[in-house]
Amino acid sequence: MGLDACGKTTMLDKLASSEVVTTIPTIGLNIETASIQIPALARSGNKQKFAARVTDTGGCSKVFPLVRRMMMDDTVSGIVWVIDAADGDRLAESPEELGILLPKLGVKDSDIAPSIPILILANKIDLPDRLSSDEIRAKFDSLLENRHSAYFETCFTAPLASSGLPEAFAWLGDAITSAATGGPNNSETTTLETKKPVEKILAEMRSPVALSGNLEEWLLRAEKDIPAETLVQKFYTLDLPSWDHYTHLRLAYILLLKFGRRQGKDKIFEGFKLYIDKSGKIHGKSFHMTMTYFWVQMVHLGIASMGVNVDLHTLKAEGTEKDPRLDDFRRFLMVNQYLVDGQLWADYYSKEHLMSSEAKEGVVFPDIKGLPDVLYTTVAKPGTKERDIISASRTALV
Repeated sequence: MGLDACGKTTMLDKLASSEVVTTIPTIGLNIETASIQIPALARSGNKQKFAARVTDTGGCSKVFPLVRRMMMDDTVSGIVWVIDAADGDRLAESPEELGILLPKLGVKDSDIAPSIPILILANKIDLPDRLSSDEIRAKFDSLLENRHSAYFETCFTAPLASSGLPEAFAWLGDAITSAATGGPNNSETTTLETKKPVEKILAEMRSPVALSGNLEEWLLRAEKDIPAETLVQKFYTLDLPSWDHYTHLRLAYILLLKFGRRQGKDKIFEGFKLYIDKSGKIHGKSFHMTMTYFWVQMVHLGIASMGVNVDLHTLKAEGTEKDPRLDDFRRFLMVNQYLVDGQLWADYYSKEHLMSSEAKEGVVFPDIKGLPDVLYTTVAKPGTKERDIISASRTALV
């Protein structure tokens, strides 16, 4: 459970199929039988998996009365409460909602209630504006006093092995067993440090194996995705099926191809800001000028590296202005595989510099190393030499 848009359904899909799929806000309940291998058991040669019926509840408050009835069911073995670690504006709201639900566990037997393990997952730690673990614990510790609980930091969009979920559910499996057998941790509060520090998790997310897994997921998604023009229409009508890194890159790719660098950049800035402000589907987020510019630059670099020049004047003369590359995002990803690295900005900006108010409100230069030059070759009429056009992004932000 957890507030809306914290990643509950994405987690369920990750556990059930090891894939990240496009989701919409959950209305009611999703119920899956999910299994996950516990690393400690695997290392010891035990192939046993932790399996459970998992109920994913929508974040809408109207479904909470039903949730409360379910939580009074004897079959509830543990609770996973998910937090959007990058949504500081709603951090106080999350423990309030959990606090409303927890007393219902004591309706039948107050002695049993504290033994039900509560796993707190601070999700979206890959985002630069994530809250610290200390900030999150400070909001929940008084609520979870005398309850068997633990905190883990996670990223549900990362490959399963580096998402933080195996370690978190390993703890939950042990905690449920302990509660069922009346073990020593039956009713004590357990505030565990994350088994993997955030830095290690982020490093694993950027490993070749992890990025290869991300690329495979993205290529499958691109193969089944809606047409480019449909995506743009949904963007302008504030009705996108998801608002994630993949969607941001695909929109930037389409708009830069349709309108060119200068006009396309302006449409991305204006459109992204409007979508965040007006869609009503994005909570606790604000438009970040430098982050958006960074990815525009990287997508523009990727388009230039594709090596395909399209004569739009000829297309127009033939009765169409549609660039055939608009619906070729899959090939774009194959050529520019580095774009699946959501932490790519860390090669150029320190977190402190990127999350400064100056960087959020305007475009600032990197403080680690300059952005790569955008180099692309255009071929003029037959008989003329190739012309290399270089935009020196280290000296001018345009």
